Amino acid sequence: MLGYKHLNPEILRKLARKPLIQSDLLLDLLNQITSAGKKQGMTAAAIAVRAGLAPETLSRMKARKSADFGAVERMAAVVGLQITLVPQQTNRAERVSSGSFFD
Repeated sequence: MLGYKHLNPEILRKLARKPLIQSDLLLDLLNQITSAGKKQGMTAAAIAVRAGLAPETLSRMKARKSADFGAVERMAAVVGLQITLVPQQTNRAERVSSGSFFD
């Protein structure tokens, strides 16, 4: 998950105006949003509209593999999700050998 609570407000404003880099991460985020919406009886179009976007927005983001960060964040909120950053997990064997398994 991605997050923003501890980021500099100026960085957040810049992110909100810039598209996300084309990646599998974006598709994963959009698929999670769509899946959560379906569980609540919402279509992709309904999610987009409730987020204040055009009905075809989510589908276009998936097709283009590019999206505005602010739009993704708003759609996630519509389905009850929050984008949060977490540290990358390291290999368990590395954590044991470094003595940081329980950190």
